[in-house]
Amino acid sequence: MNEDNESGLPYDITITKGHVTEHVEMRATVIPNKNWFYISRRELQFAAQKGDSLTIAYVLLSKPDKASIVLLKNPYKLQQQRDLNLALVMSTRCEELAA
Repeated sequence: MNEDNESGLPYDITITKGHVTEHVEMRATVIPNKNWFYISRRELQFAAQKGDSLTIAYVLLSKPDKASIVLLKNPYKLQQQRDLNLALVMSTRCEELAA
């Protein structure tokens, strides 16, 4: 979806087999043992809506020729089961309102 530029969609890849479409959101890092990433409210809502047809592919690029991938199928369900946790990040605007 983002081959030429950012599409603004809450996923990066679609895979269609017959009548089934899978959406894949990519996240990547070069930091070993980093077990977190940002996800927007829109992406979380999309995950809730799509269920099993959404997977987050979390890629660790450890060397120029080596990568590890963790596939998180249905991240909304994983969060509901407490296999994934959400964290709160305050925006600059919230910090300004608190002052």
